[in-house]
Amino acid sequence: MLLESAIIGASTAFLTTIATKGGGAVAHTFGLIWKITLGRWDPKMESMVKKNIEKYATEIDEQVSKIPDKDINQDPDISIIGPAFEASKYYVNRDDARKMFAKLIAAELDVKKTDKVHHSFVDIIKQMSTNDAKMMKILPPTGPVAEIRLMNKESTAYVRILTQNIIYIPGLLKMIL
Repeated sequence: MLLESAIIGASTAFLTTIATKGGGAVAHTFGLIWKITLGRWDPKMESMVKKNIEKYATEIDEQVSKIPDKDINQDPDISIIGPAFEASKYYVNRDDARKMFAKLIAAELDVKKTDKVHHSFVDIIKQMSTNDAKMMKILPPTGPVAEIRLMNKESTAYVRILTQNIIYIPGLLKMIL
């Protein structure tokens, strides 16, 4: 299985990073999840998928490398990491989604961020288009993103009628962008 060996090779750097940070069990679990979720592709797509899987492994490795050794979560939530890996196999060709999945997985491995990771983030990333991702980058991380104003006839003054956090999920922007 050429693709299987490519996947194992691509994930080696990432798993080595985890293992050297004292997460041998985590690395083993990740290796199994990686093989199960990303190891079954049609041969026709093999070269394209292989290239993007290698990018994905590198992006996860880069994100995990930023976590101090003492902050590696030794017991990551498989109900977040598993669905993230499972869903990401269909999005490895999209740079924006691939990077968001890498950041989400790394966030679950960081004890300082794990309490901010929500199960819905996987589905949110899956539903985002490239344009949605670009828009999310320019939104403020907190605070109102919409406001209703009542303008005077001359358009020289206004009164705020309503300011709401129309689209706001605490921690989402920092977690995935």
